[in-house]
Amino acid sequence: MTDLDLFLDQYKDDILKQVKYLNTRSWVTTESDVIQKEHDMQFIILKSLINRIVFFLENGGRARIEEDTNVKVFIVKVEEIIQSYPYLVSEYLRLNDWTLLENVNDAQTNEITFQSKLMDNSMYIKKTLKEMNIHSEMDGLAIEIQGDDKIPFIMRHKAMEMYQSIPKFLEQRKIKLD
Repeated sequence: MTDLDLFLDQYKDDILKQVKYLNTRSWVTTESDVIQKEHDMQFIILKSLINRIVFFLENGGRARIEEDTNVKVFIVKVEEIIQSYPYLVSEYLRLNDWTLLENVNDAQTNEITFQSKLMDNSMYIKKTLKEMNIHSEMDGLAIEIQGDDKIPFIMRHKAMEMYQSIPKFLEQRKIKLD
């Protein structure tokens, strides 16, 4: 049994339980007196999910996603719930316009502070998802080759191990490495 198998055995049920909780409870529609607490609890769960998926990806999980349909389905489920957070923030902001609150008071200050936190958290989630690059997307990768020249790639073995799409990308374009 590999370290990844142990990881999945140890955390899969807990992760799926967290995903189920997040799927069945929307902090956006929670009662106003507990909405911030519900949001904060759900955001802690999201960060935990992100940390576990990052660990999985950094320890050879990318290859498992491409090789094992069950692992891919599991990762996609987790990724979908993480991706939903910015949409929930947008929905909350649409429903709660702090500018409609009368006069500057504690309620307005609290709402502005909360919405600022939501926007910061949303940016964190978007940035983290992009950095995780779960599906090894090669957007923006531009390799220019002159003629039939070989290109040096000092860290190629490590990069190819971490990003399974690099060998496919190179093979598709018939790029040779030194």
